[in-house]
Amino acid sequence: MAVVIGTSAGFVTAAPSINPSGSADVIDGRAWGTKDTSSSSVTTITEIGWFSTSSFTDIDTEVSIYTHDSGNNEPQTVVDDVVTDTVSSSSNSWVRYTGLNISISSSTVYWICAQMDNNATSIRTDKSSGSTGDWIETTDQTALPDPTWDIGGRVTTGTVAAIYALTDGGSTGNDLQLNIGDDWKTMDAMQINIGDSWKAVEGVQVNIGDSWKTVF
Repeated sequence: MAVVIGTSAGFVTAAPSINPSGSADVIDGRAWGTKDTSSSSVTTITEIGWFSTSSFTDIDTEVSIYTHDSGNNEPQTVVDDVVTDTVSSSSNSWVRYTGLNISISSSTVYWICAQMDNNATSIRTDKSSGSTGDWIETTDQTALPDPTWDIGGRVTTGTVAAIYALTDGGSTGNDLQLNIGDDWKTMDAMQINIGDSWKAVEGVQVNIGDSWKTVF
């Protein structure tokens, strides 16, 4: 497996729960983030989370959503408040910040970012290459910059880390996902052609064990 935009990184419509695997990279004492584009139906972020391959106890952390600085390809300005929390985790677990209500624009580039204070032993997360997103990290950080990301950072294009923003899915579309070239793509609507006319599909079901299960 690998860290994949739309599934275990970037904007997702279902919070990931399994180990995404990938290559481990140090995150404590640093600020880091992944870039992704919101879908055409997204309006609100309700949760942010990231994956820890390491166990740790009571470390101060922060998460936030930033606008995109296209000139420097890095986070720019905090969209809403920076969320702070002292967290603990077992190894190979997701750290989640729930109950959020962050309004964002549809079809817009953002950075999903986090910061973790330094720990006596290194804390790591998973990341993978071969994706449409980018990854940024910068060392020696005790907080996320607020309101503007003014600390620079090393950007690795085509690489994403296991950090996600859970969206409400928006008010339209079925959020169907297809895997194209090992990259998950979100379809805001499915259509079929009937009598040379395209018709929107309002729902899909599959039959499993002689029982119909709803896909959307």
